[in-house]
Amino acid sequence: MDNYILNLQDKFSEDLGRAGNDYIDISFEIFHKYRLSESDCGQAAVGNILTALELIVKSFIASKNLGCIFKDIPPDLRTLISNPDSIPTFFEWRNYDIDIHSNKYQMLDFRESLECYYIFYPQLKQFLLPHTNFLFRWKDASLGGILPSFNMYEFERIGFAVFTILISLINDDTFPYVWYTLTEDDNAFLADFESKRIERVKLALKQSQQSASELSSDQVGVLIAHDWETFVIECPACKLNGLSEGFCEIAIGKDEDGPNPTLDFFASSFFCEECGLKLYDVEEMRLADMNTIYNRSHELEKWLKERDYVSDWYLDKNG
Repeated sequence: MDNYILNLQDKFSEDLGRAGNDYIDISFEIFHKYRLSESDCGQAAVGNILTALELIVKSFIASKNLGCIFKDIPPDLRTLISNPDSIPTFFEWRNYDIDIHSNKYQMLDFRESLECYYIFYPQLKQFLLPHTNFLFRWKDASLGGILPSFNMYEFERIGFAVFTILISLINDDTFPYVWYTLTEDDNAFLADFESKRIERVKLALKQSQQSASELSSDQVGVLIAHDWETFVIECPACKLNGLSEGFCEIAIGKDEDGPNPTLDFFASSFFCEECGLKLYDVEEMRLADMNTIYNRSHELEKWLKERDYVSDWYLDKNG
């Protein structure tokens, strides 16, 4: 029985990847033509690139665990297809409806697929999060609506995010498929994107410092972060408070009293309303000499309580 489920898992992963591969070559061809002003099919490039990405990420997830790519399968079927090595050999799996090739069961959507991707690649979450949030915003509109007129950076950041994810999968030895190989045009684009990032940050800092010199004290407002996805930090241009977006994660260290939990905020973008400085991702923040990880352990108990994570051990230790 385990061979049947494993073969089904391999087939599903391969079929999803092949479907993504059908989109990907033509997608990047249109993408490069549009950014080089050789085509006006920007929406077609975005729609096809994001469709290809969704299918290939699902192919990766299915290769890890077939049960993970379905949202609404019954618990017994999920257990069956997720744990083939643990099911007894005498188990009668034919009594179960494993018709997962039909439309009977719903797969993860685009956002859910990329959220699962971050489980396997947590080291890329801080780096990619602002860009994948941008992808979430425009995926459906690119296929069934009308995209706004993106500036070239907004268009290129879509390609940058997709290429970065694809490269991570290409280099993953545990993923048996290589659905795409970067071309000379792809590598040239990525090098150009990094070069323009440096110049963009230099220009943004210069313009914001000029704006800061024209600020008066009565123009400065009070800034407060109201959730765990934002954090108030000093702007590198005007030295006033700006707002960083990102996410919080708990870590467990050790001290002489035993386990010692800490809470860190991982900054992934920054905007200062006072001087107008906008840094689109963590690399731009680093180029502006900003810290990108902040200790919020003084708020740990509040964070835990909001998630019902507070244990008697923590209360005893910190009471």
